[in-house]
Amino acid sequence: MSKIWKPEDAHQREPTAVPNVAKGPRYGVVDTTFSTVDMGAIAVSTLREIGLAPNRIVRRTVPGFKDLAVAAKQMIERDQCAIVLACGMPGPEPIDKQCGHEASLAIGQAQLMTSTHILEVFVHMDEARTDAELVQIATNRVAGHAINAYWLLERPQELVSRAGTGQRQG
Repeated sequence: MSKIWKPEDAHQREPTAVPNVAKGPRYGVVDTTFSTVDMGAIAVSTLREIGLAPNRIVRRTVPGFKDLAVAAKQMIERDQCAIVLACGMPGPEPIDKQCGHEASLAIGQAQLMTSTHILEVFVHMDEARTDAELVQIATNRVAGHAINAYWLLERPQELVSRAGTGQRQG
């Protein structure tokens, strides 16, 4: 896909007016330069719309999705993040899918090593037929995962009330 989405594009959602919550757990967002959509910006924007203060959000960007696990682990251990969103975009080729699977295994290992949730937010480039559709899928998936991260940490009853409803994570 050739479309490179940046926060200044028309696809960015306008933040809603909510009170800033300056105290509480820190959220990590790690994304990649390989993605053709700025997934990290979507995550940060969504967390800000929920009402999290900027000092509660840590963002890092790494070259590719195989770098996500170590960056997420560092955010937990060094930056004291209570949860991390790991955003990546595997390409359409079989080797990309294999590398995405390996990255997923590493993210799972990092979760077990730190006893901390790392929400994997992968959008495969071949999930969409057009650039606009890819942006829409990425936006919806990342925003959904960001909301779930908030619910996991601060409003777990929101997830309990959705148990058994067949809802996708993001």
